[in-house]
Amino acid sequence: MGGHVGAAVLALAMGLAVLVRRKGGTSHVVVGRLYLAAMLAVNVPALLLDDATGGVGPFHVLAVVSLVTMALGWLSLQGRRRGRTRSPRTAPS
Repeated sequence: MGGHVGAAVLALAMGLAVLVRRKGGTSHVVVGRLYLAAMLAVNVPALLLDDATGGVGPFHVLAVVSLVTMALGWLSLQGRRRGRTRSPRTAPS
């Protein structure tokens, strides 16, 4: 469980750091990947902690929501890199 908590602290720090970096810059991308890895290290074990919590609870639901939103964000970025979607900044007004 210590790794789960440590990953959560790292995810909080990386989440703050990615928000203050210039979007699209190298440091933003690196910190964003660290954030994604930390969030995976938080959420995947959270789904396995039902024995410690007495069953499925609200944190399990939040872990699933978090994993789904991370996957959707990752897929969106992959599509944008391949030119399948447009950045909101370049969309016609």
